Amino acid sequence: MKRETTKSLSTAIKGSLIAGFIRLVKRTSRVVYEPGDLKAQLRAHRPFILAMWHGQFMMLAGLSTPDVKVAAIVSRHTDGELIATALKRFDIGLIRGAGAGRRKRDRGGARQALRALRVAPSLP
Repeated sequence: MKRETTKSLSTAIKGSLIAGFIRLVKRTSRVVYEPGDLKAQLRAHRPFILAMWHGQFMMLAGLSTPDVKVAAIVSRHTDGELIATALKRFDIGLIRGAGAGRRKRDRGGARQALRALRVAPSLP
């Protein structure tokens, strides 16, 4: 039990550091959306699925707003816990799971994403 608590605390600290790094990068960088009206398109076409490569999760920070809620599929593995902790700091919802991939074993990601789309608010 003590080891799991230590691991949980370590993950929380590391996730917070990742979120802090993302904030630093955003503050010291110029954000360019392509297309330029990306946020307007997000509002107009919700709910939807946005796909990106694993290493681009940092770009999700800032997309979630009061009228456009963003959720990300994040694995249940240790590295996924770090990413999940960081994403929560940016008001990003979490869909826990992953795709089947080469293993051909359903890990719940697609099912959870479809469920999230069904319950997503469709605001005007």
